[in-house]
Amino acid sequence: MDPEDLTASQWDDLPSSNPLKHMSPAASPPPIEDNNSPVAKEDDEDDKDNDNRANPEGEDVKRNSTDDEEDLAQKPSTAGYTAQAAAASRARALRMARSRKASLPAGSTVPVAASSASVLFENIDPVANPLGPLVDDPPEEDSKDEEKDVQPEQLPTNANSWASRMKTVGEEAQAAASISILNPSLTATSSSIARHIPVEQAANPTFEISVGDPIKVGDLASAHTVYNVHTKTTSKAYRYSDFSVTRRYKDFRWIYHQLNHNHPGIIIPAPPEKQIVGRFDENFVEARRTALEKMLNKIAQHPVLQHDPDLKLFLESDTLNSDIRNKERLLASGEGSSKGGFIGSIGSAFQFTGKFVETDEWFMDKKAYIEALDLQLRALSKALDTVIVQRKELADSTAEFAVGLQLLSEVELSRPLSSALAGLSDVEQRVRDLHERQGLQDMLTLGDTVDEYVRMIDSIKAVFIQRQKSFLTWQAAEQELIKRQQYLARALRQGKTPQDRLNLLQEEVTEHERRVYNLRVAYDDICKTIKIEFDKFQKEKIEDFRASVETYLESAVESQKEAIELWETFYERQGFSEPQPPQAPQQV
Repeated sequence: MDPEDLTASQWDDLPSSNPLKHMSPAASPPPIEDNNSPVAKEDDEDDKDNDNRANPEGEDVKRNSTDDEEDLAQKPSTAGYTAQAAAASRARALRMARSRKASLPAGSTVPVAASSASVLFENIDPVANPLGPLVDDPPEEDSKDEEKDVQPEQLPTNANSWASRMKTVGEEAQAAASISILNPSLTATSSSIARHIPVEQAANPTFEISVGDPIKVGDLASAHTVYNVHTKTTSKAYRYSDFSVTRRYKDFRWIYHQLNHNHPGIIIPAPPEKQIVGRFDENFVEARRTALEKMLNKIAQHPVLQHDPDLKLFLESDTLNSDIRNKERLLASGEGSSKGGFIGSIGSAFQFTGKFVETDEWFMDKKAYIEALDLQLRALSKALDTVIVQRKELADSTAEFAVGLQLLSEVELSRPLSSALAGLSDVEQRVRDLHERQGLQDMLTLGDTVDEYVRMIDSIKAVFIQRQKSFLTWQAAEQELIKRQQYLARALRQGKTPQDRLNLLQEEVTEHERRVYNLRVAYDDICKTIKIEFDKFQKEKIEDFRASVETYLESAVESQKEAIELWETFYERQGFSEPQPPQAPQQV
């Protein structure tokens, strides 16, 4: 019987003269060498022969330490003595615990469990578990604080006095074990604190991505804009937690297409569309930079997309173009594999025949909703563009008006009138700046949100097309399976086909059945993923539009307040109207 499974009463029945007999196998001392064995005698004779050869004169070398070595060989090693001391200390601790329990006042109970005692003793056994428990021990300061939180009356006084008399390290450990038996709450609290691990932080890494510093590079024929992509992340998949790379617009298009290919059914935020004319304009570059930054942050916040290897390559690689070429070379040679290429690899063997007819009511409703939303958002985007253009035209007209007032003030002979015209020109110039800033704010707040969700609707439509292709691939494979099954049944009815040919046909049918099953599962997975992604799209749409409309209104209010303050200040400085004292009400 393992002594760790014994109760206190069973320990009392054991003889205390030789505790080594009742030790567990894990704490047993190393085997004792037997010098009287035949093998040991042969080794001694060989040693004597070697000594005689080394000393030809036959002088006898006296070894006074031979007897001492034999006595040491007959004794257990230091580990054996440590095991004996640990076993004896266990027995003493359990006997002391039982005696303390008997000395407690009447009516008090002490919950002692044999399994709990064995776990506690296993944690402090220097032989069976020399490295201590697997979890990290709490700091000494925390342990002291926990001991202070325990009320003194919860522990028996005699147990505290007994523990204070322990001087050696082993005895102090056994005293702690016995106190834990008398009050298991101490050990339970320490265990719960030591095993607390922030799993959420490890499973859901955070990303902060900024796209900035747009720079025009290249000559006239190959001119393009490069952006600095700076990433801060807590993900352990990346080499560093803070790093930066340079990317151009086509690199953002590449990661968008890769994510679409790798994750069918997931709505991928799309980058802004290409533009040939005016692509180096300052306002256009700023709008594109903002859109690309929003795109990357939404991708990195997605629980599935943030773990994509292509995203890691895009954010981290300093040699992206060469890495992409190497990856494409591996895929072309068949040595690499693509995460989302399952449908394409299987569907390439089948032709898309027939027309897709929607029968799912949920998808029918969502498609109609997406079409209507697309029309409304595009109309809103067009109207907002008109407002922005009109604000720009109004700013230009206000600037021309300010220049005319300034010229008139310079030729006017009357000093008061000239000063008033010059002041009015200055106010109009500031109002012109407000119009330009308001137009830019409209474009960067509400306009960017509308354009982003117009592109998001295009991504949703692409996801619906992926579902249709998956369905047609599954149906084509099912038709091919039916043809194979009919051919096999005809061959079995005729009875003229060799058995080897029948076995081959049966294997082909089995293989096509497996393909049909996999394609059906892939189609169901895409449908489920689209429904989950659509709900996520709806929630994010509400939050994003609410935030953009709030920012738009705040910007408009601040712009109007600044314009009113400018006009009031000008009006008061020119003294066009002195404030009139309030008139007293007439009495009837």
